[in-house]
Amino acid sequence: MSTWNAVPRVSTTTGAGEPSASTGWWWDGARAGLIGALAFLLAMGLDLLLLRRRTNDLRLLAGLVPGGRRHWPWLGTLMHCANGAALGILYGRLVHRIPGPGWLRGLVFALAENAILWPVIVLLDRIHPEIRAGRLEPFNRPVPFLQEVWRHVAYGLALGWTYDRLTGRTHPAPSDQPHRPLGTGTNVHA
Repeated sequence: MSTWNAVPRVSTTTGAGEPSASTGWWWDGARAGLIGALAFLLAMGLDLLLLRRRTNDLRLLAGLVPGGRRHWPWLGTLMHCANGAALGILYGRLVHRIPGPGWLRGLVFALAENAILWPVIVLLDRIHPEIRAGRLEPFNRPVPFLQEVWRHVAYGLALGWTYDRLTGRTHPAPSDQPHRPLGTGTNVHA
């Protein structure tokens, strides 16, 4: 047994498919969220290299902490990974409410999180010390917005795929029932 799977499994879902109180769902969510956070960082590294924009999320996060500017590489990474794991735990709690295969559930979750929290970016553009000093550019602009979408796509795909692998969840296979056009009977065999 690998160290990633060292947490014993009792039951990760109730009869209704919802997460149970066992540690499995939140631990798997945290691990999947951390993998997603690393995928986000890879996507960010790539878009920063290609676009040469001053839209580094690690600097943005570390700049929220007094004195964080001096320690942004490690502090921003720590804050980003903690956030990714926390969102992964939330995903583990909500995954049963999102339809589709794991990669799609993760994608929907991540893009919804980005859209729901975007108003915070509008506020940060006005008050963040790094943006006000010009060391970061404002994020509430078309190109930085698309960068954030790209980064959240990477996070969501990795989150959903990893969570399914850790929990053993698979998307239900298509029905083996024959397809019948509408109005020609049911797909239920007696």
